[in-house]
Amino acid sequence: MSYAEQIRKILSDGNWHCILNIISETGLSARNRISEMNKYDSILLGEKEIYKYIGQQCNLEFCSHKSTLYMYKLNPKWTEARNDIYQQIGMNL
Repeated sequence: MSYAEQIRKILSDGNWHCILNIISETGLSARNRISEMNKYDSILLGEKEIYKYIGQQCNLEFCSHKSTLYMYKLNPKWTEARNDIYQQIGMNL
């Protein structure tokens, strides 16, 4: 399984995941892989680009890191946009 596939599997649950946990599963290039996947999987709605994964500064209770790190999750707006597109073209998920 590729690093990208491992990251997709980790983030597919829709919950926030600290980058340290993702790195421990996939290696130091996890942030680069997430950026690459966002470029590949983005949805353009009008002039607005919706990325598949979103990140923000990590504030998970169980994380004890001192530096400013990010957490990531599947973007619910991306999932909604994808479902709308599939519905418009008559595809069932």
